[in-house]
Amino acid sequence: MKQDSTNNTTVPVWLVVVLVVMALPLFFYPHLLARYDVSCMPGVDYEMLRLLIYLLPVYVILSQWLSYKMYVRWPALVWILQFLLLAVYAACVLIVM
Repeated sequence: MKQDSTNNTTVPVWLVVVLVVMALPLFFYPHLLARYDVSCMPGVDYEMLRLLIYLLPVYVILSQWLSYKMYVRWPALVWILQFLLLAVYAACVLIVM
């Protein structure tokens, strides 16, 4: 029986590589925690910022898992999640500078 090529339900290998590469900065999370200094940011809610930094690994893992699961159905949302993840990484770099 011939399979229809438009009904592909597998995730391509290149996407798995992209998702793994986008999750690699998570290995620098201990460095982020060590360099996090709230005294240099006046006017910032420190408790909320600390909570967001502590939730960073949860966000990264959840966004990569969701990207993997929804690529077949909504590939555009995968790229939106990846660009949001890049923005989060950029914000983390700004926090520790």
